[in-house]
Amino acid sequence: MKVSIITVCFNAGDVIGKTIKSIIEQDYNNFEFIIVDGLSVDNTKDIIEENINNIDVFVSEKDLGIYDAMNKGIKLSSGDWLIFMNAGDVFASPDVISHVVDCIHKNKNINLLYGNYIITNIEKHQKLSLTFLMSHMLNHQSVFYHSSVIKSDSYNLKYKFCADYAHLINIFPKIRSVHLNKAISIYDNNGISSQDRNKYKMWLERLDAVWVSDLNVTTKIYLSLRGVVSLPYQYIKTKVLYRGNFEK
Repeated sequence: MKVSIITVCFNAGDVIGKTIKSIIEQDYNNFEFIIVDGLSVDNTKDIIEENINNIDVFVSEKDLGIYDAMNKGIKLSSGDWLIFMNAGDVFASPDVISHVVDCIHKNKNINLLYGNYIITNIEKHQKLSLTFLMSHMLNHQSVFYHSSVIKSDSYNLKYKFCADYAHLINIFPKIRSVHLNKAISIYDNNGISSQDRNKYKMWLERLDAVWVSDLNVTTKIYLSLRGVVSLPYQYIKTKVLYRGNFEK
């Protein structure tokens, strides 16, 4: 079973090294390592070049943002399964992919596997359900997608903060998932969707993603409950704390 590991980055010279190290130290041999760089102007490409013998595909070109880069990585991939481990994120241990592959072999009909993730030294558990998705998104550094579900529907670039959420909502009816009770990744929470000032825009995008999806109306209403409550609060907080400085 071949696994594609995709890393997207831009001006990530301070963190890309630890991500590369965690990937090349995996004890599973049948994987390809793809890096999509957004034409960095710092030392990111220098660090990548130092490790080029361990990288199967390296592309450095202008893109339209993180989800555009992720779409490029998907198109370049040839694995049966795929995971994103973006700059700053690392595998929780060298045996992660080995455990994942063993679990996939034991659950032959699945097309998505997700595990736990670590943030600020605390292991977080996830559960793929409508209740969970009402207020959360699966940590995508801890999700392995079968190529059939990740290549069937690319990330929608109209979403700056939650194209991964929109994608998961779109494929939700055909997902056959399993949870692996193991930490998959150590998550770098400095991304734009994690920043407090962007929460208002994130909730707007999530609500839009729900209502343009093919889910039935009852499910759409259920998934919208948390967002409808959170939206006024996040709007006021952004106005007060950040002087209305919404991320554009």
